Amino acid sequence: NRWISNETAVLTVTANNQFRTYGAANPTFGQSITGYINGETNSILLGSAGNGSSAATNTTNVGAAAINASIGGLSTDFNYSINSAGGILTINPATLNITAGDQSKNYGINLDLGTSGFTSIGLQNGETISSVNLTSVGGYGSDTSANVGNYADDIIVSGASGGTFNAGNYTITYNTGDFAIDSASLLITADNQSKTYGANLDLGTSSFTSIGLQNSETIS
Repeated sequence: NRWISNETAVLTVTANNQFRTYGAANPTFGQSITGYINGETNSILLGSAGNGSSAATNTTNVGAAAINASIGGLSTDFNYSINSAGGILTINPATLNITAGDQSKNYGINLDLGTSGFTSIGLQNGETISSVNLTSVGGYGSDTSANVGNYADDIIVSGASGGTFNAGNYTITYNTGDFAIDSASLLITADNQSKTYGANLDLGTSSFTSIGLQNSETIS
């Protein structure tokens, strides 16, 4: 006697793996179906399997999230049963550019660069950054004796933190800013002088006062 199996074959509906960047909407999910025998195809299915779904949203952190296969409303003839297999949604970091703002001071002044002199492009979901680290390559902010001039790419920005953003959700590029030292204001006033009628007076070179000299400097 020959034994004949009456077990159904198994079709597996598998959610396709997908990827997107942090902050973006989920892509349209797709599915694949395997397990057909005897040359049969998807035409054996009745109803719609849908496109799968994920609980991930635009605020879901970078990493892997599950994609659930959908078999709702799907049926076959009696030769098959249906299983489902999930996929993976890979959420990649978004691109974030943070640029140090240009800063300037007058000669002789000590300037604290602070923590808020920056701009950013690329933050998602209305997120914010509260502070960064700002440093001067040449130390010009605190160097009261540094000469007047324009110092390109001198301000370095790093260490963005605080606010509502999570640095782990971004690939961050930091861009430099420029530093400028402008002239200080110096007022030099000639002293009043007098002479007796008929006399010859040499006005000299030292009869003056000054206001605005920096760093204990002098005029001879």
